[in-house]
Amino acid sequence: MTRKDVATDDGRWRAVIGNDTAADGRFIYAVRTTGIYCRPSCRSRPPRRGNVAYFDTPADAEAAGFRPCKRCRPAGGADPASGALVAACRVLEQAEREPALEELAGRVGLTPARLRRLFQARLGITPKGYAKALKARRLAQRLKAGAMVTEALYEAGYGAPSRAYEAVAQRLGMTPTVYAGGGQGESIRYAVVPCALGRLLVAVTERGLCAVALGAGDAEVAACLRARFPKAVLTEDRAGLAAMVRAVAARATVPRAGPDLPLDILGTAFRERIRTGLGHVTAG
Repeated sequence: MTRKDVATDDGRWRAVIGNDTAADGRFIYAVRTTGIYCRPSCRSRPPRRGNVAYFDTPADAEAAGFRPCKRCRPAGGADPASGALVAACRVLEQAEREPALEELAGRVGLTPARLRRLFQARLGITPKGYAKALKARRLAQRLKAGAMVTEALYEAGYGAPSRAYEAVAQRLGMTPTVYAGGGQGESIRYAVVPCALGRLLVAVTERGLCAVALGAGDAEVAACLRARFPKAVLTEDRAGLAAMVRAVAARATVPRAGPDLPLDILGTAFRERIRTGLGHVTAG
């Protein structure tokens, strides 16, 4: 994308609805009904075009009375490393197939080794780990949308369902069929703890971890769990999940994450760190 591409309101609107990372730094858009301004790549709910105003810089938007979005953090400094990291995450989100590390690094102008170090330093996971988290999220979304299990596995990028089924069941904490059915017949224990991003809910079945939810309060994350598994038996079990809670607390922050990384990226990486870190922890 060139500056000419975003020189008009039509070009800017196309960048906004396309969450175009290439337009970041070239303009800011604000939503009159919310009083918030965002980067073009912000993953928040698309606004109505008639409610959108455009500005050249965050300072211009703030001078007009708008506040920065807490999700995409448009007021953050132009850190080239953070920009490359965000761009790599967006490539992974939008890719129909997972690119090799060399291809991904080339897309954002870094060497494979530099990109891998950047992911580990800022997010605490590898590019492969981030891609696995996205794949699992796509599968869960397709199952909840009513897709057949085989279809959902293929669409999420898992390949041959017969080989992926058991690994997916371990990742979901239950079989894909049960997950799609709202947890029918499952007993789920959960605990809510404080963390760097708010309140964190960790939920487990006999197979292992089945849910990680972030929110502002206990009621919010518990409601999220009930909405995901309306047919399961849910039991709060702080004492029984004590070891797991300690493991969560130990992996709650990445010191060099930086203030300018979007919250959706931080949240995805955070959930994957939790899942990876709890792989060896028994639920009690």
